[in-house]
Amino acid sequence: MTRRASEEQIEMVLSYCKGKSVVDFGSGNLEWSFFLAESLMPDQKTVLSVDRYDPPSSYVAPGYLSYNLLHKRSYFVDMTPEDVASYDVGFISWPPCYNTNNLPALLDTFDVVIYQGCNVRGNACGSELLWESFRRREVLEYIPKLNNTLIVYGSPCARRDQDDLYPEEIAATHKDEIFPFNDSRETLNQLLGK
Repeated sequence: MTRRASEEQIEMVLSYCKGKSVVDFGSGNLEWSFFLAESLMPDQKTVLSVDRYDPPSSYVAPGYLSYNLLHKRSYFVDMTPEDVASYDVGFISWPPCYNTNNLPALLDTFDVVIYQGCNVRGNACGSELLWESFRRREVLEYIPKLNNTLIVYGSPCARRDQDDLYPEEIAATHKDEIFPFNDSRETLNQLLGK
C-alpha cells in the first residue's frame, strides 16, 4: 500500500487523519483513499475521493462503501468550497502541474492539508497557484524521502519568505532548475547561492 510513502510518512498521515473526515483530491487509483478508510475504521468518519475518472472497478465491488469511502467524479474547477466544507482534512498526492486553478480555494477550506509528491531530481508536482497557497500556510511536518516528500500544512500565516521554505517547496517554485534530493535546507540554500 502507498508504495511511494515511507513508514514514517504513513504514520504521520494516519495521526493527522485519525477520527477525521478526509477529502483525497486527485485520488487516482484510490490507493490512499481506500487505505485511509480501511486503516482508520471504526474511528474514521468518511473519506471522499475526488478524481476526474470513475474509480477502478476493483473498488466498486461489494465492500467498497463499507469502509465509509465515497467517490465523486469531478474536475477541481467544477467544485466549490461548499462541496467539501463538511470535511476536516484535505489530502493531495502528486498533484498535476496544470489545471489546478480552483484547488487552492478548495484547500483553503481545511485547517490541515497533507501534501505528498516530489519536485526534485526532475520531477514536478503542483501549479504555481497551488505552491503560492502552500506558502501562506505554516508547516507542521516535513518528512523528505528520495522519491516522495510529505508535508503537513496547518493554519494560514503570513506569506513565508524564500528563507523559510523547505527544499520541496523551493524546488517547486524554481521549476526552471533541477534540484538534487537533499533533506538539508542549508545545502539547498547553497545551491541557490544564499
